Amino acid sequence: MPSTIVNGVDLYYGIHGKGTPLVLVAGLASDSQSWLPIMKDLSRNYRVITFDNRGAGRTKPQDVETSIQHIADDCIALIRFLGLPSVTLLGHSMGGFVP
Repeated sequence: MPSTIVNGVDLYYGIHGKGTPLVLVAGLASDSQSWLPIMKDLSRNYRVITFDNRGAGRTKPQDVETSIQHIADDCIALIRFLGLPSVTLLGHSMGGFVP
């Protein structure tokens, strides 16, 4: 899976399926693996984009400051990096607070 440097972190992300872009935001200290139970179903109808939150999973470094705003900023930077004009956003737990 690919990664890109955004806001001082090496953000690990994945893209699955085809269709309307759907960005999934995991909860605090969680990573994209938390979406595995529903990934197959979602990727049938959407281009699902997941990422490991800063300080979690394969995003580096692990010892980095994190907050809802940081995760939101990382998410926006990833969307821009991928050149997506618009997306649908879905979060769970703290990821649901990402504006």
